[in-house]
Amino acid sequence: MKILKRIIALASVAVMSITMFSSCNKNEVITIEKKPATEKIQRNTGIVCWGSSIGYSQYKCSFTKVIEDHMMSDECYIPVVNMSVPKDSTKTILARAGITKILVSKKFTVPKGLDPVEIQFKAEDNSYIFPLRYGIYCDGGMSNVTIGNVKGTLSITKDSAQRAKPKYYFTRKKEGKEVVINKGEQIISDSMTMYSDYIPVICMGEAGTWNDAKDLIKQQQALINSCKDKDKFVIVGMFNVPLKDADNMDEDEKYKLQKKENEKMDAALAKHWGDHYINIREYLCSEESIKYIESKDIEFDKDDKKKIKDKMIPESLKYDNENLLDVAYQLIGDAVYEKLVELDYLYHKTPGDLKK
Repeated sequence: MKILKRIIALASVAVMSITMFSSCNKNEVITIEKKPATEKIQRNTGIVCWGSSIGYSQYKCSFTKVIEDHMMSDECYIPVVNMSVPKDSTKTILARAGITKILVSKKFTVPKGLDPVEIQFKAEDNSYIFPLRYGIYCDGGMSNVTIGNVKGTLSITKDSAQRAKPKYYFTRKKEGKEVVINKGEQIISDSMTMYSDYIPVICMGEAGTWNDAKDLIKQQQALINSCKDKDKFVIVGMFNVPLKDADNMDEDEKYKLQKKENEKMDAALAKHWGDHYINIREYLCSEESIKYIESKDIEFDKDDKKKIKDKMIPESLKYDNENLLDVAYQLIGDAVYEKLVELDYLYHKTPGDLKK
């Protein structure tokens, strides 16, 4: 095929040359029309995903990787950064993003050497925050920090990482003079400074610390406001809204309440965010998605089919109560990429059928 194309191209050039030669005489001057200069494409700086378990997409497939794969295929690549941490509350996410300041809560001294020193801190609004829940394994941009002009590393002890009151340590990167850090000094991390010019994909809420849809929207807006371009963003919904006071309910009551709360939240977010919002439950339960899932040898039982009809995530798509299977994250990645294209955030070829 390549050889045939080359022959055709050479033949075309030959025909053009003969035509030009035959049309020339000594008195004619051939003027070749200049083509307009190609317009320079201005790409967006990158995409940053802020979230918890859905955004992190545990196990083999992350939906941010799916987005990258689509961009590579469609020749519209820009960097994609995942600032999600499993189980992170909205308040912790806002603190990691620098919307809520993280302040030293007890005076301490940074030693001359590289010995770690225990550090205590809190959110400026006194909300409960828990950065580095999983240590440096997925730090959410909180490992590299600056405190009182001293650059260093924030760490957490392994034995306290899952406790309500973990122990944190600060280790300076270079030896220097002893420095006293006073109470109230702000902690500045990489996550707070590096991605303000990236397009945010926000998928937070399933780990709580919001009161209602209005409060969650307010927190999402605060994250958007921290970005340079406040008109470009994507909001990804939850696959289940956290339920309050449902422990003593039977399964049928809990199911009905879950369905009601999911629909209520989706309606509020869709109304407020409009085309920027993705209802992932609706997307995952769509006929097209179900066909794709079944093509991966996943079978749905009677209960699954009822949930699909009710736009509830079937058990066959869940890894556990907080995480989905890889095929679900693949589809969420498809949905987010489609939205980025739909909102014209990417210079792209026609994506075509993303699920082929």
